[in-house]
Amino acid sequence: MEAEYSHVDFRILSKLKALGMSQVQLSRETGLSTTALSSYCTGKRVPETSALYRLAKTLQTSMEWILTGEDLTNEESALPIPTCDDTPLESEEADLVAMFRLLPSYEREDLFDLVYFKYKKHVEKKMESIYWTYKEDRLKRKSAAADDGNPSGIA
Repeated sequence: MEAEYSHVDFRILSKLKALGMSQVQLSRETGLSTTALSSYCTGKRVPETSALYRLAKTLQTSMEWILTGEDLTNEESALPIPTCDDTPLESEEADLVAMFRLLPSYEREDLFDLVYFKYKKHVEKKMESIYWTYKEDRLKRKSAAADDGNPSGIA
């Protein structure tokens, strides 16, 4: 049985290196003893199911990959993670996209116009607040200059 699971040690060590972790850190995060981890990392033992599960979760990989070097999940059936600008979408954002796709084209157009209107209003509000920051500063300077007896506000 050991022959089926050859190189488990190398796979665990390669994941540790890729994640920049030490065996001690892995021990802390998995709750496995340093002795057990040492025996896995030297090829003396193959992790049992519960230890394998904790290792896979912490090393951000599958149990199959640790044992065999292959990811046995069906890649065709796995749904891709939707992204926007190379950033994964939050579930709320993905739901909005899914609902948008279910709408007929005329409803999509209305929704797109509404979102654009809200976006434009938000951007203009930001610009307006910046404008008023400068405007208030300028009015304060004019007030101060008028108090000094200079009604033009020019210093």
